[in-house]
Amino acid sequence: MGAPERLVEVWAAGADGRGECGSGWIVGQSGVVSCRHVLDRYLASAESNVSGSEGGPGQARIQIRQATASSPDAWIDCTIAWQHPARDLVLLVLGASDREATRVYALRYRE
Repeated sequence: MGAPERLVEVWAAGADGRGECGSGWIVGQSGVVSCRHVLDRYLASAESNVSGSEGGPGQARIQIRQATASSPDAWIDCTIAWQHPARDLVLLVLGASDREATRVYALRYRE
């Protein structure tokens, strides 16, 4: 039995490129629920990033890909929509660019 289609791998990296992997679950149209502790390096870097930008080289980032994917091109950028540190929960929102929206649609509605 393979991995469920809504199961994703979560990668959260700090500005130094080091990060942590975890799992998540796609919910609704563009959300992913995961454990907040997976984002520790990202959050530490984001707090020290006074410009507030994300995603470029040397910048903190959060990405997901389907659990069964192995291609480096399968990663989709995410942002934090909500978090609850005491309950170790985070809700991520999938990328908003047109290119990523197409990939998100394919991720959710794969045949």
